[in-house]
Amino acid sequence: MERFVIEGGVPLNGTVMPSGNKNAALPILAATLLTDRPVTLHNLPNIGDVRIMLEILEDLGASVERHGNHSVTIQVGKARSSPDPRLFGEIRGSMTLLGPLLARTGRVELSLPGGDRIGRRRIDTHLLAMGALGARVKHNDRLAIEGPVLRGTDVWLDEASVTGTENAVMAACLARGETVIRNAASEPHVQELCHFLRSMGAEIEGIGSNVLRIQGKERLEGGECTIGPDFMEVGSLIGLAAVTGGEILIKNAARLDPVRAPAWLRTVARHEALAIRAQRSDGVARDDLDPDRHVATELTSTEEQVDRGDEEIPDEWAQLAVSCS
Repeated sequence: MERFVIEGGVPLNGTVMPSGNKNAALPILAATLLTDRPVTLHNLPNIGDVRIMLEILEDLGASVERHGNHSVTIQVGKARSSPDPRLFGEIRGSMTLLGPLLARTGRVELSLPGGDRIGRRRIDTHLLAMGALGARVKHNDRLAIEGPVLRGTDVWLDEASVTGTENAVMAACLARGETVIRNAASEPHVQELCHFLRSMGAEIEGIGSNVLRIQGKERLEGGECTIGPDFMEVGSLIGLAAVTGGEILIKNAARLDPVRAPAWLRTVARHEALAIRAQRSDGVARDDLDPDRHVATELTSTEEQVDRGDEEIPDEWAQLAVSCS
């Protein structure tokens, strides 16, 4: 039986590059179906879910050119409407294909998605959103969704589902007129997908809030995108440096735009509770959030009030709390 043997009491030091965020990579891969132009993606995590998603896209008719382990160029000239049931059933993230496939082909036939079985993972929210946009849904052992012409409307999601929001946003990008999505999820990976869609020419307002407004377009363009870092991994590394008394430089931890960094990381950047500071690659400390995070080891006490606003409640607050305990 495989096991991890961990010898504690040793400070962790060094430089590390976090992986790309899987939960952003999968819907962004699905979003390449919304255009017939080439899209190049960088910093894809080299994991099974991503590799299966690329296989599904190839099966649907996409041309996939791999550039090493972490970059691909994808172009979907003409897409099939029904992904391979075996591949589709392998991963939960395959459900993000629903919105873009329906918007692109007008009809989708799906088996139920696979993946882990953690908690309740119903798909009603996805189907209700597609129905609100004008699609007709039939299902028995498979799902058949038809929507030759999607029309923008006011959509209330019955739960703030991450993948349900992503499907609704992607379908709305090619729907006629304006779509307003209320009770939308606002996690960092949802925001990253929305920013990517905007780079392709989509008009999306309210990113980071629970109300999204999308003006539908006849077509979207191609583009290039670098998947952001896995914020769960960044939070874990910050906690590891703090609790072991080490010093870790986390490269590319917040991309280049401080506005788009998760709220918890911006809060850490403003305060010295964990002696965490930002620095450029030349070692000069900065007050604003930089792509590199330098994590020093001195733990001091502080009091911090977190204003969630309409953004998100990431799991990293728990990691930060443990680090301070």
